[in-house]
Amino acid sequence: MKHHRAMTCALIAVWLPFCWLAMQLLHELGHLVAAWWFGVGVTQFHFGLLTVSCTMLNESGQTRSTLLAVTWAGPLGGMTSPLAIWGIAALLRFREAFLARFLAGFCLAANGSYLLGGLFFPADGYTDPGVLLAHGAMRWQLVTVGIIGMVSGFLLWNRQRCHFGIGQIPRPVRWQSVAVSAVCLAGMIGFALWCR
Repeated sequence: MKHHRAMTCALIAVWLPFCWLAMQLLHELGHLVAAWWFGVGVTQFHFGLLTVSCTMLNESGQTRSTLLAVTWAGPLGGMTSPLAIWGIAALLRFREAFLARFLAGFCLAANGSYLLGGLFFPADGYTDPGVLLAHGAMRWQLVTVGIIGMVSGFLLWNRQRCHFGIGQIPRPVRWQSVAVSAVCLAGMIGFALWCR
């Protein structure tokens, strides 16, 4: 029983920080890919361990629609790319695909709540919701995408507790799951340190 609890605690303690960092990175990669696609200059990219990530764009000479597209690409890319990761893991019948499903749910819920929080942000150039509102996005658009993201994220989390060794019918946590999580977190920490 102690071994079971230790493995459960280890998996949760390693996977949650990874999900937080991966969610931020996938969100920022959405901005970066769209900026490259539309030819928008990036003045600053920040991804760190103890800070919130950000991508600052060179807005001079850019159309409102281009800036909207690059800004939307962050939350939308942050929602769809982890779904693709989970889909690939599930298609390959990867035994730890439940980790990718949890990550997808985490990213959907986090990006969705970020957009929903846009109701309380001013239309400024400091947050994605603020930039979206400042360049013509409607609040109902942020609310709609935000609700879809949050609801989808919670649906993906449904019945996943057992894989983490908790719930009414917990499954034993495999050491391989903890090892995969630890490797993912170590890689993310290494990348964040490299970005400094």
